[in-house]
Amino acid sequence: MEVSRDHITHLLNALYTEGITTISVKHPCEEVGELLKIDISDPVATRVTFTQGAITYQDAREEIHPTYGEQAYDELPNKETYIRALVAGGLIDIENSDQVTSSFGSRAILILIQATSLLLWGSIQIYSRGG
Repeated sequence: MEVSRDHITHLLNALYTEGITTISVKHPCEEVGELLKIDISDPVATRVTFTQGAITYQDAREEIHPTYGEQAYDELPNKETYIRALVAGGLIDIENSDQVTSSFGSRAILILIQATSLLLWGSIQIYSRGG
């Protein structure tokens, strides 16, 4: 299912109203499987749990190559793209995002993510939001 960012709050509110408080985000390829779970049981503190971090995801991607070939392997994003997607989606942040934003402006993080090769400015470290 694809949901635009503008409609995600409506979807989450509808699921919560129906008593669905855990959402599993899965890749359509069975070998990759579940990527993360979203727990909306507390309307004030939504919790995202990563069931596949970048390394686990990359390992699953590597297993695709010998079984399904080069084309299937190439169609799966690499771990760097996986990380950039999570940062762009606001699920993870870079540790020094305040420094990057103050130096380069409020859209700096997205500009870094959209670059062909991720520009590392200072010491950018990825960490998970919300524990």
